[in-house]
Amino acid sequence: MADISEFPDLYDGTGMGDESIVLTPNGPAKKYVLAADVTAGQVVVFGSTDGEVTPATGATTEVVAGVVTEDGEDGDEIVVYMAGNIAVLVNADDTTQIDQGAWVITNDNALKGTISAVSTTASGTTATLYLNTVGYALEDIAGDSFGKVFIMPVPITVANAS
Repeated sequence: MADISEFPDLYDGTGMGDESIVLTPNGPAKKYVLAADVTAGQVVVFGSTDGEVTPATGATTEVVAGVVTEDGEDGDEIVVYMAGNIAVLVNADDTTQIDQGAWVITNDNALKGTISAVSTTASGTTATLYLNTVGYALEDIAGDSFGKVFIMPVPITVANAS
């Protein structure tokens, strides 16, 4: 790796006037291209191609881009509401409540784009890194229901029990 030798001119029209950036009263948003069909309210993660998003599948290594608030089809351009927004998200479990203040992650529910609470209690023999953190619940979210989540996709490491 070699160091850069000159700082680039960031305000020459190549970055700050990016038309994919959407200013909303509720927080930042950005336009992306869908790599799969989505339903309003799904959590989306960064796709394998630059500029793409796809519904979350619950893999601990997927990185949350944000939430979509409209339906879209593979190949469509869509607005993704990112960190700092408050979104209504769907609990993946039909019986287990997500408590207010609980950190939530993407879930492997077949419906995709759903959430579940992450247990921050140390367990197992190795620590677990969750890159798929969505944010934290702003209210209790009953099983088979939905509720408000503050979108803050920061990695969480849960310690081992040793």
